[in-house]
Amino acid sequence: MSRLNISLFNFLLFFYFVKTTISSCPAGTIQGHDSNTCYKLSTTPKNFFDAETDCQPNSSGQCISVTSSNSQWSSIDCNTAQYYVCKIQATVDSCMITTCPTNKPVIPDTTIRSITINDCESGWTYYNITNLCYKVFHGFNCTASEAICVQNGGHLASIHSFEENLFISELAQAGYTFGNDNPWGRYHVLIGLMDPTLNGNFYWTDGSPYDYPRWCAGEPYLPDACTTLVADQDTGGCFQQWVTDAEERVHRAFVCQKSSIAHICQN
Repeated sequence: MSRLNISLFNFLLFFYFVKTTISSCPAGTIQGHDSNTCYKLSTTPKNFFDAETDCQPNSSGQCISVTSSNSQWSSIDCNTAQYYVCKIQATVDSCMITTCPTNKPVIPDTTIRSITINDCESGWTYYNITNLCYKVFHGFNCTASEAICVQNGGHLASIHSFEENLFISELAQAGYTFGNDNPWGRYHVLIGLMDPTLNGNFYWTDGSPYDYPRWCAGEPYLPDACTTLVADQDTGGCFQQWVTDAEERVHRAFVCQKSSIAHICQN
């Protein structure tokens, strides 16, 4: 039988410090470092055959002997009585510690979560960048157009970015290239930028800041009180830009804007 070059004391310390809690060992045995092996240490000398029998009560183990007298391995007669260590298969738990069920009650998640969805009344178009609703009306001058927008809960449209200008232009387009012979006369689209004092102090009728001018070349022309958006191609070269016009002139269209309707949904 071969001898292992470690002391019995160190052998016991080794298995003490690497003991884990994932598997369980039979009573009177020590768990090994691989968590699947248990060792039974005998303090009564026996020969190999008796030790082998003792190590296999259920035919699932092996037996080795150890010595603390030297640091070399050696072979001896198997009938020589020696201390011995049994290697026994550990009983693996059904689950890891981190996933084992506990006795703590499961508390259901009762958190109420909500989401807000915005939309518009029928006939109005929602625009997600501004979170507003827009609608195209036809056939009034700028003062009357603003009054109609107010009656509908809003104002003439204000524009504060290239994206907004493009959105309103496409919303109000007639799909026609205008020239001097167009059947609508004033074919531009009224927006909410006004200068009623005729001194160049333009402001938006909804009270928002005047922070994005998009005038066509030569504009604004004074003394005009109202502002229009050239939503369609024309011969003037001001497509999707702004030009002024007199307050009393009726235009093909105007665009109103108002707040969207918020719907709060809960799960």
